Amino acid sequence: MVISAAKQTLLFFFLSFCITAAQDSAPIWLSEVVNVSWGEGEFESQSSQFFPNNLNRPTTTATRFIPSTSPDDVVSLGLGGSITLTIGGEWCVNKPGTDFIVFENAFEIQGLGRLFIEPAQVSVSRDGLEWIDFPFDSVTLVGCSGTKPTIGAAIETDILQAGGTHFDLESIGVDSIRFIRLQDVSGIIKTPGHPLYDPIVDGSELDAIAVLNSESYSANSILTDDIQAVSLHHRSIQNTYHEDIQIRVFNALGKRQFSATVPVGTSTQVPAFVTGMVFVMICDVQQQVTHTFQVYLPTP
Repeated sequence: MVISAAKQTLLFFFLSFCITAAQDSAPIWLSEVVNVSWGEGEFESQSSQFFPNNLNRPTTTATRFIPSTSPDDVVSLGLGGSITLTIGGEWCVNKPGTDFIVFENAFEIQGLGRLFIEPAQVSVSRDGLEWIDFPFDSVTLVGCSGTKPTIGAAIETDILQAGGTHFDLESIGVDSIRFIRLQDVSGIIKTPGHPLYDPIVDGSELDAIAVLNSESYSANSILTDDIQAVSLHHRSIQNTYHEDIQIRVFNALGKRQFSATVPVGTSTQVPAFVTGMVFVMICDVQQQVTHTFQVYLPTP
């Protein structure tokens, strides 16, 4: 059902939507995990003793020839594993040059003139539902993460010289994202005959992801018909329509997490325990659904 023009102009969500550029500030290191699916193998780095704290930022001791291997610093996804992280209340935006860097534990094997790599395909999303993949070459693995060593000594001085795999949203025609997903594809090089064949790889090992170009949103309001997946910082829903409405909030599995009747001229707060990507349904007094949308709610 299409919501009426009058209701579109009267029903507001108080959100954060005033853009503040942050390109020249320190990088944002992703540590908020939305979803993880471990692949083949069991690894100490996956235990709660280390994960997800081992994603905070790359180790400064890694070199071209000696990678970080401590479970305090990297997490192994296992063969075929995947992980999705979010930028939380920020957006990674497309600006000239590198927009984000994925650091893993690739390293150069001294004397052999080749790299040890455990590649992953990188995908991005604005809402955590629709994904766009960075394409990669299955022979050279150009386009995958995990193919460039980390130069830890440059992390604090010049991150663009600190290695890792650089990604530019311009290359896939995307203007902004809030989610980054890594899908291990190391199995490709376990296949005999592949130019980079290596039978001992056991899955991508993620060190950290740094977002270089970001924008944040400060308090303002936005009409429901314009709502996209943005951060609802204040969690306040105000009804300025001429009748009562009901709000229903569901998680990604379809389970209702919160519902409330919001009388006209009043407001309600979405509870702090409701977090992550959620689906919001607005109903009128006849319990008819008038509008639905999705929104990302960060942990307070």
